Amino acid sequence: MASLVRVAGQRLGGQNAQLAIGPPASKTPSEDRIFALTFGYGRFLLNQEVLGHDFGLRVLVNMVGPDQLKTVDARSCEELTLHTRRDVSSESSLTAFEVDVSREVIRSMTGSPENDKLARRMTGADSLALNTRIQPPEIPGLCRELPRSTDRPHTRIGLSSSTTFTG
Repeated sequence: MASLVRVAGQRLGGQNAQLAIGPPASKTPSEDRIFALTFGYGRFLLNQEVLGHDFGLRVLVNMVGPDQLKTVDARSCEELTLHTRRDVSSESSLTAFEVDVSREVIRSMTGSPENDKLARRMTGADSLALNTRIQPPEIPGLCRELPRSTDRPHTRIGLSSSTTFTG
């Protein structure tokens, strides 16, 4: 397995790169976290056991506006598990996806962040995937900022603070 590496402004190539960012499972300050930035299928080379669970979802629900969701993936919590992907034709609120949070666990969501300089689109699950044009020298600042958004209550897109994500 590939090990996680500390980002220190390395040249990462490509102006429109997909970044997958996830902290280790320990509760260390954001400056001490290690982030893995992968391109393409590199995320499959990471040891999933050391990644922070739901990190991408927690960032997404605090950075995407209430009416800027595009896709929601969920699974039901019943005798027969049903996995669903709900897409809408234009960005909408969570109510448009008709997710029953009492019976379903949200696996991932996609939407547009309110800060369009951060990314045009982001998908949150355990990791966070960004479609962005940020430059390599800006990545360490991004890695310091993203964990701060996970501490906020995630009620702004219509979820209660006790909502279960990937469970």
